Amino acid sequence: MTNRMQRREFLLSTALAAAGLGCLHSRAQSFKPGSPPDDLLLLNQNENPYGISKAAEQAILDALGRAHRYPGESQSQLRDMIAEREGVPKEHLILGAGSAEILSLATLLFGSEGKEVVVADPGYFDFVDFVRSARGKLQSVAVDAEYRHDLAAMERRCSRRVGLVYVCNPHNPTGTIVAGSRLRGFCEEVARRAVVLVDEAYFE
Repeated sequence: MTNRMQRREFLLSTALAAAGLGCLHSRAQSFKPGSPPDDLLLLNQNENPYGISKAAEQAILDALGRAHRYPGESQSQLRDMIAEREGVPKEHLILGAGSAEILSLATLLFGSEGKEVVVADPGYFDFVDFVRSARGKLQSVAVDAEYRHDLAAMERRCSRRVGLVYVCNPHNPTGTIVAGSRLRGFCEEVARRAVVLVDEAYFE
């Protein structure tokens, strides 16, 4: 009788444990990092809630026949168009495969191998990772009480060892904006000592 009861209790506890593991697995899957539900938009990563425009969709379809070729002359034409629109020399423009490539190149050029890089804290995580990968020295400056760049504190941090100053405006991850007049004055002053990189990807 005792053995039968022990066996029954063992089987019952095993069944309950198995059921519990199934629930845990299901919950673990639902909270798996980097796997949000398909119906959620990542607004913090610039996913467009309205979807792709019809004009952009048609342009992509029209270009499919040339997708197997390198950009070549079309890249130069795009630089010409941007230069004319923005009123800057073509030589001042560089194109990249997304802003991440440009940020990475800027870090390698001006913020690598022991050079100091001034950033807001918290700051855009990809850029911070680029600096660390390039062996730059992060000089993190806390955002102000309104979660904006503390430009005065960032300027004070700019010593002779600083090679690059990074301003993400609107800021990621806080979403705040520095007014253009304040930012221009900051850039004009700090650019005498270091390269200032203003990332405005989130104005889109």
